[in-house]
Amino acid sequence: MWKKVLISGAVGAAILGAGGTALAATGSNSPSPTPSTTSSTPATHSGHTKAKHRIAATMRRTVQATWVTGKDGHFVTHDAIRGTATVGTSSITVKAADGTSETFAVTSKTKVRDKGDLKKVVPFSTVHNDDVVGVLGTGSGSSLTATQIVDAGPPSTTS
Repeated sequence: MWKKVLISGAVGAAILGAGGTALAATGSNSPSPTPSTTSSTPATHSGHTKAKHRIAATMRRTVQATWVTGKDGHFVTHDAIRGTATVGTSSITVKAADGTSETFAVTSKTKVRDKGDLKKVVPFSTVHNDDVVGVLGTGSGSSLTATQIVDAGPPSTTS
């Protein structure tokens, strides 16, 4: 059960963390709003809510991550990165803020989501070169396949 919770949490965190992609790409140093100390959430859910906020805060600072999950001797390597996209016909290369680049194959099973509506799946063709993206995939080494892409659009410019 814990493995399912951890996998679900990691996927959710990657999607939530992609929301911070645009902020990280702009280099803004403005602090995020402080969560309210009062909550309409019942006390039984407060631990879960706090955990979600900690995961989201960690993902906003995360540039890239790799982790392995396993069940019954079968192991899967997961990879996540956020940065600037270079789009191919069936691949996406992401260059992170630390200069690391990773290329993922994009298949018909890859779910692409727009940061504006994370519930809606959009075509891969909506992702453009230089868009700020977060990509979650599986595989290892140079053989990575994207499972989720969150497109935050072009980097915001500040005057």
